[in-house]
Amino acid sequence: MKSQLTKQYIITLQSYLNEPLDITLQKANEIGLLATENGLSIIDFLDIHQCALNTMLCSQTIDKEYLEKTCFFLKECIRPYERNQRDFQYANTTLRHLYQSLDQTVVEQTQDLQESEKQYRLLVETMNDGLGVMNEGKSLTYVNNKFCEMLGYSRDELIQHTINHLLDNNNLNQITKQLDEDNNNSFELEWIKKDGHKICTNVSPSSILDSDTKANFVVVTDITECKQAKEAVIKERASLAKRVEERTEELSRANAELARGVRLKDEFLANMSHELRTPLSAILTRVEILQEQVFGHLNNKQVNYIENIEKSGRHLLGLINDILDLSKIEAGKMDLQKETLHVKDICHSSLDFIKELALKKSLKVVINIDCAVDTIIADTRRLKQILINLLNNAVKFTNEKQSIGLEVVGFQEEEVIHFTVWDNGIGIADADMDKLFKSFVQVDSSLARRYEGTGLGLALVRRLTEMHGGSVSVESEVGKGSRFTVSLPWQEGIRGETDDTKTVPTIPGNISRSHPLILLAEDNESNIQSLSDYLQLYGYQVIVARHGIEAIERAKEESPAIILMDIQMPIMDGLEATRQIRSTTKISNIPIIALTALAMPGDKERCFAAGVNAYLSKPIYLKGLLKLIEEQLREI
Repeated sequence: MKSQLTKQYIITLQSYLNEPLDITLQKANEIGLLATENGLSIIDFLDIHQCALNTMLCSQTIDKEYLEKTCFFLKECIRPYERNQRDFQYANTTLRHLYQSLDQTVVEQTQDLQESEKQYRLLVETMNDGLGVMNEGKSLTYVNNKFCEMLGYSRDELIQHTINHLLDNNNLNQITKQLDEDNNNSFELEWIKKDGHKICTNVSPSSILDSDTKANFVVVTDITECKQAKEAVIKERASLAKRVEERTEELSRANAELARGVRLKDEFLANMSHELRTPLSAILTRVEILQEQVFGHLNNKQVNYIENIEKSGRHLLGLINDILDLSKIEAGKMDLQKETLHVKDICHSSLDFIKELALKKSLKVVINIDCAVDTIIADTRRLKQILINLLNNAVKFTNEKQSIGLEVVGFQEEEVIHFTVWDNGIGIADADMDKLFKSFVQVDSSLARRYEGTGLGLALVRRLTEMHGGSVSVESEVGKGSRFTVSLPWQEGIRGETDDTKTVPTIPGNISRSHPLILLAEDNESNIQSLSDYLQLYGYQVIVARHGIEAIERAKEESPAIILMDIQMPIMDGLEATRQIRSTTKISNIPIIALTALAMPGDKERCFAAGVNAYLSKPIYLKGLLKLIEEQLREI
């Protein structure tokens, strides 16, 4: 190759004497490139130039110009190779540096790898789980300390031995299947320890394929204690479930008994309410008739006796109402009829109820109402009930010629009104404070107590106050008096119509002259006589039915203008009689007013559901009854 290139180069040198220099140089350069492409070095290429020149110089005479051209030609030919030589030297130097850097990196990474391997071995040997490595023949090639400790073998007793003696047939088949299928899911496995006992473990397998060799890694976690704890939990749960079942059965029986007790209590209260209200209604009705002196003039002593009878009757009625109100609240069947009230009116109206009692004891009654307080949204009847209960207590527990008072203060920022009833009475000891607002509990519960009462008043005050969204507090000192403060939300609004006074209805002339017919359905003879006499005095005609079936028949026969329906009657009660009247076309539109001693939670709702137009509970306020009859007749 070298000799062939030399000949070509000689031909080129000879030819450039007869051709332009640039063409000769181009051809010489092509020969040089061809030389390098065929693996010749720059040194070889210079040898070719030297051989070519020697050949040419020996064969002919070369003039000076020719030599200069030849030297120029050689310089131009060698120039690219010089650049290549410099690039090569630079590349060689760079490569040498890279090799040195690579050697350093290899050394550092080798050290890191050795350190990592050391740490990895330390981690594997100190880990809390056992680690074993098996080949395809199920022989152990590596085990850590924990693996040996768990099974009770030394490392030499396990390495290069199969796992056949460590597992029974079922467990051996299970692990073989898992590893052969490359299933990496964890599973439970029992190993046989050196002492013959079995240990329950959780095995997490994985496989690594190196060339054609497969290695199986198994991480073994001892779950014996966990299994025992789980079994204990299962047993405890079973025991607990049994206890819960037994307790549930006990509670069911207790609830059934409690429900039965509540039902019996409600039935008892309903019966007692009826039995007490029925004779009480007859007493108060007759008292009211006598007080109007429609049968003749009464002397002062008779008037006094009648007033005492009415006072005792009203007191008894108040006790009955307190018991029923508590029952309604506990049953969740008491609804507040809230409206906008003038605070001053409600306070003065409440004070009117205790004015006579305070006069008898020569008590000074002080009232102080914040001028900024005008109206409040509350239930008229229940707010009066709260204040009257507190004022009654103030009068009851204050000695003669002392003072009691009612203060009202409004706090606009807190949106609350404080109603405070105070007295200079006997006071309450700190030890007795907890008893104050409990039902049927009195501070002085001895048989020889000085003050009468059932212990329901303050319990009702607290319950009714809470139903209004308020609270009640007390400050007291023995011998110096007490201050009961009821705090209610202050929501002002437009005042609604209230009726705080009992008005005596006037008898319209057209009603008096037309003598409307009233059907009185009542089985109590005393009430029949009292109501009949009173209604006839005011110009009404009265016919009587003593049970529900008779009431239906008389209604069909007489077509009365209005029906006064008692609820508890023999043969057929008033509710069923009302339903049948409403289903009978001829008499279905007759107004029906329920007059009943039933006043338990839900009684009023059941009456309206049966079809009555109005509801009055006994004892009946006769003037109120006349007003209600008049209203119903006007709507006909």
